[in-house]
Amino acid sequence: MKKSIVRRIIALVTAQLLFLIFIFCVFVYFSYAETREEIIQSSDNFLQVYGKEIKDRLDKMEKMLNSIVYQNINLAKLESKDESERFYASLALSNQIKDLTAWDDSAQMLVIAEGEYDICLSAEGDGVSFQEGQAIREFVLEMSRKSKKKARWYFTSIEGKHYIYRIYMRGTRAEAAFLSMERLTHFWDNTDFGNQAFAITDGDGAAWTSVGFLNDPKLLSQDGKNLEEPQFVKRQMEIVEGQVCLESFVKAYDVLGSIRYSAVIVIMLILGSIVFALLVIRYIRRELLHPMQHLTNVMDEISDGSYELRFQGGYESREFIRLAETFNRLMDEIVGLRIQSYEKQLELKDTELKCVRLTLRPHFFLNAMTTISSLSMQNKNVEIDAYVKSLSKNIRYMFRSGLHTVPVREEISHVENYFEMQELKYPGSVFYFVEMAKECEEWRIPQLLIHTLIENEYKYAVYPGKTLSILIRVSLAHFQNETMLSVEIEDDGQGYPENVLKEMGEYHDKYPEEGTRIGLWSIRKILYLMYERTDLFQMSNVEPHGCRNLLLIPEKAKHEMKEETVQNKIG
Repeated sequence: MKKSIVRRIIALVTAQLLFLIFIFCVFVYFSYAETREEIIQSSDNFLQVYGKEIKDRLDKMEKMLNSIVYQNINLAKLESKDESERFYASLALSNQIKDLTAWDDSAQMLVIAEGEYDICLSAEGDGVSFQEGQAIREFVLEMSRKSKKKARWYFTSIEGKHYIYRIYMRGTRAEAAFLSMERLTHFWDNTDFGNQAFAITDGDGAAWTSVGFLNDPKLLSQDGKNLEEPQFVKRQMEIVEGQVCLESFVKAYDVLGSIRYSAVIVIMLILGSIVFALLVIRYIRRELLHPMQHLTNVMDEISDGSYELRFQGGYESREFIRLAETFNRLMDEIVGLRIQSYEKQLELKDTELKCVRLTLRPHFFLNAMTTISSLSMQNKNVEIDAYVKSLSKNIRYMFRSGLHTVPVREEISHVENYFEMQELKYPGSVFYFVEMAKECEEWRIPQLLIHTLIENEYKYAVYPGKTLSILIRVSLAHFQNETMLSVEIEDDGQGYPENVLKEMGEYHDKYPEEGTRIGLWSIRKILYLMYERTDLFQMSNVEPHGCRNLLLIPEKAKHEMKEETVQNKIG
């Protein structure tokens, strides 16, 4: 199905808008990518500078702790069973670590603990309060009793302050160096980071200190907090592999903020294009599409049978005014030609129907003359007189002027008169019974249909010396969701030959050979011409023998010879 012009115009405008949106998306994408790349490069530069500072401090702290741990005989004496030996070893180690913290501030606090004998030695530097020192000593002493930590860097929170520490564990002895995160990142003090932030994280990604827009207590819990990357442009540098990392963050929307002015200009252009496109569409709809849609609707309604409709003007366009005038003039001419054509079709149909009906009468008259001749040869003058009287009634019925349909009671009455006529010719050869519902009597049926079928019975089913039973049943029936008159004619004769049933099973316009099944063909043709249906006449055989004819007559015929207003039929 081809698209309408309305859809084509809308599709064209939509394609243009989509193209502009695509250009905007490409612009934003590449601008964002370029800006992001610049931010990444800047972040990497900062990470290199700050990372070196932190690594240098941690290296000095590790060397300070190693100077105590390795090749120090006093550490082993802390585990001696000799109390005096443990005392002097403790005294020596205490003096040693105090001297170290005095001239080297790499670590804020050094702690040596022996869990079995509850020995805990420490030396505090600047910035460590008594409560903090006591808490750190208890922390290390507890680890010496229970923990089996490997020698590496760890993070912890003590007395509300975050620390990084290095620890060595040997049996029940522990040596550790502590440094607060504040002291580790002192080089960040009084620095304006703008839209950038930094955080030191452990191997699990938990942040233990931050600066910039991340320096918010809500972002960092006591045990550290993982920062969600999708919110940021994130870069990372490992200071100690798998243990200590330095990360930089830039808010994602800040990246876009750097291109917002250009984006605003592009958005304004797109919005301007959309407004302009909407104005163009509105103008086209008013001046072109609405008249065309109106014309299309009129044409659709005319195609459905509303031939009185015309294309109404009221448009400013000269072209559409002329189109309306031309269209309406052509419709007037078409309606005139249609009326003429319909009149000719009616005349042709009437002629065809009359011709088919005329085929029903010669058989009857021929049989009647044959019967009179036969009775005359037998000198049955009384019978001839009765026969001629019945024949005259039949002739008056057949030649009633202008009638295609009659009440079914009149057709039955005519058929009963025909039975009386045939009884004079074939006395005692036919027994008939008529069963008709009271509500069916005035139902109109095509004239001579039942008569033709009864005449066919006498022609093919009546044999000398045998009585034929005929049942005529008239009732109302539902057929294909429609109430119709059902006329059943059933006999106990030999039934139809199979070739006849096969040939009459399908409707066709082929005229039968002379003298063969003209009556049956005429019945089917009449029903088709009057009701425009091919399923109203059904023929079949019944068990054990006999045939059945079924006529289904709708309440109203679609075509009759009686005069009908042509103009009403057209419009």
